[in-house]
Amino acid sequence: MTKKRWSDLDPRLRQALLVGGAFEAGLKIATLIDLAQRPRSAVRGSKSLWALALALVNSGGILPVIYLLRGRAGLVNVGIVLVFSAFGLRFLKGS
Repeated sequence: MTKKRWSDLDPRLRQALLVGGAFEAGLKIATLIDLAQRPRSAVRGSKSLWALALALVNSGGILPVIYLLRGRAGLVNVGIVLVFSAFGLRFLKGS
């Protein structure tokens, strides 16, 4: 099997890869900012290990979602609802 070059890919696939990469990068940045601003007592586990894993692991957006759902300790439901759809993860404010 020969390697494909970027220019050989279908334009729709290139666009999907760019959008997916931008989405994952934005989610990682938002998660790292949250982690940096959150006190150590409000994080389950080591902040250093979370930061290292979030920065280095290419998880397709799964690891930031795991941190947001499980890594933050002592959170009360503030009306943020995570909606998983075929188009990706969206954050919606609850009423």
